[in-house]
Amino acid sequence: MAGVKEAILSIREKLKEITALQFVAIWNNQLSQDEEGQIYSFPKPAAFIEARTPNPFVPIGGGYSQSDVTFVIHLIDEHYNNPDGTFEQNLSVYDTKAAIVTLLTGFKPDQCGVLMKMAEGQDYEHTNLYHYTIEFLTGLIDTAGSGEDQGAVITKDPPTGLIIETEVLP
Repeated sequence: MAGVKEAILSIREKLKEITALQFVAIWNNQLSQDEEGQIYSFPKPAAFIEARTPNPFVPIGGGYSQSDVTFVIHLIDEHYNNPDGTFEQNLSVYDTKAAIVTLLTGFKPDQCGVLMKMAEGQDYEHTNLYHYTIEFLTGLIDTAGSGEDQGAVITKDPPTGLIIETEVLP
C-alpha cells in the first residue's frame, strides 16, 4: 500500500456498483479536451474521480504522513429532452447524483478515513453536457517511505523489563 492511488482505485471500484454509470475513470479534465476534440468518446453517464490535497502532508512518524484529501466526483451526463416534451431538463442526473452520495457517504477507501460529503454543484460551462460535482472530505495516511511497502517489518523490544506470564489461573 502507499496512498492516494489505492484510495482512488477503491473509490473507482465502489462507484462501479451504480448500474446507471456506464463509465468510471480518473479525472484528467476530460470535458475541456472533449470540447476541443482531443479525447476519446466515453459512454455517459460517467463518473470521474479527482483527488485534491489542499493541505500539505504532515509527518506522523515512522515514514508515515497524513493529509486531508478532497475527492471530487465529476458526474457527466448528456441529455437532450424528456419523454414529456420538455427540452434541456435533465432530472435523471439528480437521481445518479443521489446514488453516488448514498454509496460513498461513510465509505472508507483504502488508506483513508470515511468519506463525508462537503459540497456539490453544477458546472454550466460545458455545451450539451451536464457536469455535476460532488466533493467528499477524508483523511489519508500515506505509507510510502515507511518501509511497509518494501515488506520491511519494524520490531523493537519494549523499553521496560516487563515480562508477561501466560499462565491461566483456576
